[in-house]
Amino acid sequence: MFWLTRSVNLGNRVRDRNILRWIATNHCSSVNNSTFSIIKHHIFYAATNDLSAELFHHFHASTQEAMEEFVLFDFTKLPNLHGWSEMSDVVREVGMSKAVLVLQKTQRFQRGVLFTMLNPQPNGAGFAGFRTDTELDLSDYNTLRLHCRGQGENYGYKVVLRHKNENTEPFPSYEQMFQAPNRKFETVDLPLAGFEPYYRGKKQNQSAPLDKSQITNFEFQIYGGVYLPVKQAGTSSLEIDWVKAVP
Repeated sequence: MFWLTRSVNLGNRVRDRNILRWIATNHCSSVNNSTFSIIKHHIFYAATNDLSAELFHHFHASTQEAMEEFVLFDFTKLPNLHGWSEMSDVVREVGMSKAVLVLQKTQRFQRGVLFTMLNPQPNGAGFAGFRTDTELDLSDYNTLRLHCRGQGENYGYKVVLRHKNENTEPFPSYEQMFQAPNRKFETVDLPLAGFEPYYRGKKQNQSAPLDKSQITNFEFQIYGGVYLPVKQAGTSSLEIDWVKAVP
């Protein structure tokens, strides 16, 4: 990113309209908010000095949408699933569930698919999912948005977050349940304020709230329903196009 900010910092001296236009057009989705501010400042300088008011408005329009959302995972474009790993109830002696995450690639589309076989205990204890380590600062965002659909025997899922590199027990996880759209792709919104601390399926009222600025693990999970009135078991699939953070 050094070369990018250096080029922009030179903008008010060399006044190179073509360089600034190229940056605005090609890099608006790959820089953070602080770099956006730097670029915007120098293009604004150019515009107010009669260089190109059109350029400023072009950049503003190009970056506005990118600043309004942050793509965490785009399964329609990922080349592979390196870094993702299974997290199911077989980590415990009595566990019998299974999850598989794959990229479905056809001649027309690509997406992620989480296949699960849920074999819970009689009280509903059981889960199956996939997770990945992350380094996410979501301080500027209020909601996670998923584009997905469910098929099969069950539609109750969770997104599970962990923070501050507290990615394993005995630390709590931060969870929010949702119902996958039934056989039809739709967006599902999960307010970040709605992620609450749990430990082995039980809510932990005394734990600290989720730190949005240090999200270090992300997980998709299907649950058996321990401590819940509704129990789930059997085979299911969750098809996922993407996950975004929005203000």
